[in-house]
Amino acid sequence: MTQFLSSTSLVICGLLALLMIGIVYLLKRKKDKEKTNYTRKTFIALYIVTFILLIIELVFEHAFAVQETYPLYTLIISKLYIYLGLTWNTLVILYYMFLYRKNKECKPSYEFSKKINTFIICISIVYLTMVIVLPINYNYLDTGMCVLDGMLNSVYNIIAIVCNAFLILFIIIKNKYLPKQLIVYSILIFALYIVNYILEGVFSYAIKDAIFIYSLFVSILYFITESQDKQMLVEYNDAKNLSLEVDKQKTKFLLNMSHEIRTPLNTILGYSEYLLLEEKLEKEKVEREGDNVYQASETLLSLINNILDISRIESGKETLVENEYKIEDLIFDINSKISAQAALKNNVKFTIEVSETIPAKYHGDLAKIQRTVHAILLNAVEHTTLGEVKLSINVEKIEEQAKITFLIKNTGHAMDENKFNISFDDITSIDTEHNIDNNTLGIIIAKNLIKILGGTIEFKNEINQGTQYIIKLEQKIIGEEQLGNIYEKIRNLKGEKLINCEGKTALVVDDNAINLTIAKRLLLRFGFAVETCLTGQECLNLVKEKQYDMIFLDHMMPVMDGVETLNRLKAENKDVAPTIALTANAADNSKNEYISLGFTDYLTKPIDMKELNKILINIFEKDN
Repeated sequence: MTQFLSSTSLVICGLLALLMIGIVYLLKRKKDKEKTNYTRKTFIALYIVTFILLIIELVFEHAFAVQETYPLYTLIISKLYIYLGLTWNTLVILYYMFLYRKNKECKPSYEFSKKINTFIICISIVYLTMVIVLPINYNYLDTGMCVLDGMLNSVYNIIAIVCNAFLILFIIIKNKYLPKQLIVYSILIFALYIVNYILEGVFSYAIKDAIFIYSLFVSILYFITESQDKQMLVEYNDAKNLSLEVDKQKTKFLLNMSHEIRTPLNTILGYSEYLLLEEKLEKEKVEREGDNVYQASETLLSLINNILDISRIESGKETLVENEYKIEDLIFDINSKISAQAALKNNVKFTIEVSETIPAKYHGDLAKIQRTVHAILLNAVEHTTLGEVKLSINVEKIEEQAKITFLIKNTGHAMDENKFNISFDDITSIDTEHNIDNNTLGIIIAKNLIKILGGTIEFKNEINQGTQYIIKLEQKIIGEEQLGNIYEKIRNLKGEKLINCEGKTALVVDDNAINLTIAKRLLLRFGFAVETCLTGQECLNLVKEKQYDMIFLDHMMPVMDGVETLNRLKAENKDVAPTIALTANAADNSKNEYISLGFTDYLTKPIDMKELNKILINIFEKDN
């Protein structure tokens, strides 16, 4: 009777401990549960099985006492006791394995989940079959106690010992990824467990506290690994470590970019200083050195744009901005920019091949397509020292949809496939050996943009032949108009002159005096009579006194920005001249945003003369 009371007391203690843990767990339970947190699910299963085992332990003695009257009741309780005991041992092994995977950051895949679920079902069926089929007996001790005996009980003991031995071996081998306090605690619990088995099996002394040891194990397991407070602390440390890692990656990336930025910047400063110190400036010398400064400036601007593009893509701010566009605009832009880059290499020729019969107008994100094709072509030019870079545009028309293929080929030196497959994570990794340059950034941007566009990009490397880049995407066709003779249009475009704006007046508003000087010099080349001012209020005053044919208005100005200035201009004047926003914002949807704010169009800074010419043609020739 004393042993029964002792066993009952231990069981009650175990039940109370689990009950308190359950209450705390429910009160602190997170609303945003993880869907595939196997460690947590296994712990909950362990908790439930242990709780049921403790309850069975309470009715165990009663079942033995009435076994002659209710033999089936005693048999069910006994076999359920062994079945849950086997399940408990298996769950412990699973828990440690999941904990190991979690700490090693091996996130469960669909296939892994499927295998685990299949294993649990199979082992449950095996246990259930074994418990139902194998016989079980009861032996009475001199103390009056009744203990389980027979084949089923022997199998249970063997499986329990094997499970524990495997677990100890697993802990010894995988201890690197398990909490230290859990390892120490596990060894102590297993030692207590073994002592209990020795006392029962060798000395026939039934302490009957095995299930209390189970409850002790689950209780302390909660405080070591599964406590919500512990989880929050782990999440905080993970977030902290991730933040430190990201900071290191950003620092490394900025250091690499600093080197890339300094290269063109040194060219700009060096040649500028040379021209300033030169006493006799000859026209040929100024043109030569000025061209070097211009090329370095173009490189620097391209690098800065690429860094900004990477930033927008990584932050998820890069989205589709779809409008109607002409494919000839894409061809003109690509031809102009890539021809200029190819011309810098004396032995490289750039050609475009496109059918006259392809549709002329489409609906899509022209800016992203331009950036993608432009980046890949620049890379092709970079890896061509002799021969040709060729762009072929093919369109397969399927009702109102077009499957567009951009095939880019370059002869000569072939690009390394590993360099093409590089990602942003690769170049920001702390231990990376990749060199970061403008072309590398361009490739990464192009691959990300093509994903946003819903297309694909393939890379084929031909030894001693060069490289092929295949860009495929789908666009909606607008109308039945065909492209026509694009080569004739390109020839006419090459001879296109700046629009003559003599007799017209322009007002430039910018809070930076240097920006005003540059804008004024550009506009003077078109024949404008140009006036400038530094604030929005000055702009309002000048417009009251004089009628201008065109206003160029900086967006970001102190006191009164460009948007507020434009709104007040329209409120105070019936007819406001076409107003162009000047901004450093080069996002794809900027034009639509500025037009929606009331501007006629927009120009990015630094001002591109060709873009300015296009805007002036659209405004003044349209009026004529």
